[in-house]
Amino acid sequence: MTQVSGAQELSRFVTYRISVLNPKLNAQAAAILKKHADLSLVQWRIVFMVHAFGPEISSGAIIERANMDKGLFSRGLKQVIELGLVEGETDPKDQRRILLSLTQKGKAIYERIIVIMRKRQDYLLHNLTDDEIKSVFSALEKLQTNSERINF
Repeated sequence: MTQVSGAQELSRFVTYRISVLNPKLNAQAAAILKKHADLSLVQWRIVFMVHAFGPEISSGAIIERANMDKGLFSRGLKQVIELGLVEGETDPKDQRRILLSLTQKGKAIYERIIVIMRKRQDYLLHNLTDDEIKSVFSALEKLQTNSERINF
């Protein structure tokens, strides 16, 4: 059996590889968003989520679906409301809930930035075959499911 060094073993841990990749992807996205829209990554994610799951979605539903930190989300939501990108209205069925939707300005920002973010996505995947792309997404789905277990 071949001995592997500590560094080789570390590079084979999927959690390590993801923890190294994630900040790089976030920094790349943050730079793109700053340059093209003067938005933070959190602000963009909120705009994107309101668009994706709207037109009227509650804060709690976004936090749950995006697995976002509540404090980070709350600060980001306040910012996008102040920027005039998102607005909230009381849910007529439940007065305790606020339903979020994009404003016209928010829709315009989304439409402009999603084109750039799709180009980024294409670039990130450009040297993978179709089968590799399917495998990456399949593996990520399985890893996400497997990550819910905590007893070993």
